[in-house]
Amino acid sequence: MFKINKESFFFAALILVAITLPFSNLLVNTMSIWSMIFFWIINSPIKEKIQLLKSNKLVWLFVSLFLINVIGLIYGDLKLGMFEVEKKLSLLIFPVVLGTSSQISSKRLKAIFISFAISCIAIGLICLVNTFYTNYSQGITLNNVHLNNNYTWRFSYLNLTKDFGIHPSYFSMYAVFSIFILLCMLLKKKHVSKTIKFSLMASIIFLIILILFLASRIGIICLLILSLGSILVYYYKKQKLIYGIIATLLIISLMVYFLQFFSPISEKFKDLVYRGSENLPFRSFVRFDLWKSTLAVIKDNLLIGVGTGDLQPILQTIFKSSNYVESYQNHYNPHNQFLDTAATLGIIGFLVFSLGVFYPFYLSYKKKMYLYSIFILLFIFVCLVECPLAVQKGVVWYAFFNSLFAFHSLKKSTE
Repeated sequence: MFKINKESFFFAALILVAITLPFSNLLVNTMSIWSMIFFWIINSPIKEKIQLLKSNKLVWLFVSLFLINVIGLIYGDLKLGMFEVEKKLSLLIFPVVLGTSSQISSKRLKAIFISFAISCIAIGLICLVNTFYTNYSQGITLNNVHLNNNYTWRFSYLNLTKDFGIHPSYFSMYAVFSIFILLCMLLKKKHVSKTIKFSLMASIIFLIILILFLASRIGIICLLILSLGSILVYYYKKQKLIYGIIATLLIISLMVYFLQFFSPISEKFKDLVYRGSENLPFRSFVRFDLWKSTLAVIKDNLLIGVGTGDLQPILQTIFKSSNYVESYQNHYNPHNQFLDTAATLGIIGFLVFSLGVFYPFYLSYKKKMYLYSIFILLFIFVCLVECPLAVQKGVVWYAFFNSLFAFHSLKKSTE
């Protein structure tokens, strides 16, 4: 009975980690992680954990990226490097804990995923209500103000989440993942009540609206690509690909028609083509300067990189000499996780990171674990324009759910 209670406490800690992930207060999520570690320690003997650790190759694959970052301290800036290693502790903690813990049932796994989705919906609703209330309290109303660009920007992007300390790009990433969690629940639940089906559909619609208000290009692009890709794969397997093509073309047409009327989104997508829009907080062409600068670092440090903690100071020097004023003043990172890893840890680190991402994707697709496949694809897309492993909102999200899928969901499909 005591063993069951301990496992229940461990499960409760996992629920707390999922729920607190979207919270702006990092301490709350950190405390949840520490509670998870505590109940993991007391759940089973250390010898049993060590045996599981030795036999689980995926654990070592995921942990190896963290270990290489630790090795990078030897030839990197120790002070800055220790800070980087501390941020990446989740890459060690979650694979070890979830890779050596008792098998989590399918029912409990669903509860963890749904808890995360519900938390995202709740935080999103609070952000929307707070933003509208704040603007209306300042005397701005729909009746006496024309819906021009300045007005619509007040209710989107950074203005939507600034009071809660959540960056729109990462919150939209959470929202996209939540949509597919709920969609999987909706498609698999064939014998559920109409109330539950309606609730799931309403939640999905709300999250789509939230993503549009967040006006994050990567969020919208990921939602479109993953949704349209899923539709095409579904109809291809049904041997009705023509229906899938028609459906995707219809969705694209509707999205293009709608997005042109919402200025924050339309302006940000126009900025992908035109080097303008000075009112934007982060103009898209700046990323090309960041990528070019990072590639220069990679070229000079191809094998082992510059070391953990050394990349940002070197980039700052390049920004200053190249007169990249915005990048220099804001201390921008490479905004590409693959380039960041290659510059920091060299070709060895790049290969380890890539293998840790693409090999599980291969396994998940082979075993028809499509939600896991979508999760990894979402992470890859974000890695192309952001450095999610450089911030807690990114690294905890990835390490936590990747470990849940790999060591509990994926393992079930192979048994």
